[in-house]
Amino acid sequence: MDQEVIQRGRSQSSPIPNCLCFTVPITEDTKEFVERLKRWHDDPALEPDLEKWYNETYRGLLPSPIVIKSAPKAAKVTSRWKPGKLPKSGFQSVDEAAEWAKATYPHIEWDFEGASIEAINPTISQFHKLAKEYPEVAAKLKYVGTHRGANTPRPGFQWDPNTWAHAARDGSYIGLNPTYYSDIVKFQSDLTICEQSSFHPYNCNSIESVVTHEFGHCVRSWLLESKQAFTRYVSADGFGLVEDTVRLWETQYGKRLSSISRYACEDEHEAWAETFSAMYHSEGKYAIAKKMKTLLKVVADPSKWRGDFTWVMNAPQDEREMIIEELKKLKRMLGIK
Repeated sequence: MDQEVIQRGRSQSSPIPNCLCFTVPITEDTKEFVERLKRWHDDPALEPDLEKWYNETYRGLLPSPIVIKSAPKAAKVTSRWKPGKLPKSGFQSVDEAAEWAKATYPHIEWDFEGASIEAINPTISQFHKLAKEYPEVAAKLKYVGTHRGANTPRPGFQWDPNTWAHAARDGSYIGLNPTYYSDIVKFQSDLTICEQSSFHPYNCNSIESVVTHEFGHCVRSWLLESKQAFTRYVSADGFGLVEDTVRLWETQYGKRLSSISRYACEDEHEAWAETFSAMYHSEGKYAIAKKMKTLLKVVADPSKWRGDFTWVMNAPQDEREMIIEELKKLKRMLGIK
């Protein structure tokens, strides 16, 4: 069958009525056209036919631009409290505390519905202390509250009557049980009983210690999510990587961590959080809490984190022995075998 190429703008030269002939477009090779588009994008002068089509044809197909008027600027929210500076005498109401918290940590949804100011004052104070030590952990939080407000991440959440507070495994929120946060007398009484029965570590019998415990969960989550190293060289077992080093440390001290309190026996999450709380509130009673403090000084400093680490096996051969010895020395300091 004969084939005829008809240029654009011309009709078929020899129409044949009642036949089965049909026309199809001749398209440019896709790969070649993509390359031409790239050249045109970089320099329109290199592809004048595309530039002509774009200006004379395509532009005419574009819809008229839509003009969007900017919304009126929202009124600036002012606060009577200076962000970051707690009043010496504490807050007089929950609303005042929430106002300060929102001004200081605007990325967090603060929900103190159903809580008393007697419980919120120590909560805010301890949270602020820890947030200054671990700003990256505070930056991950999206919500702190009783789960009674409209913006809770857990709508309809039903509290366990024996739970004072909880933290999300991913470190995104801290919940405060309104049953306890509304009744400071019951809260303090139960805290004392649990500490005296060794359910919680020595001297962890305050609202501040509850906040520290939950914040400790968030610290652990932050460290275990890190894919960075705190040393230039990383050994084959992962020592030198933040996440792997924390796990090596937990494996080494698992039994000692769980022995710090009866609640620490629950699982590795609670063992870490209980030890973290003891590190702040148990007045140096536990050796394992001192070891955790040393660990955190080494691994929890983001200013020393790096992504450009090198595995020891890839280190220069003439330096490898010295590098291995330095890593072993750091391991001994952290108590990791």
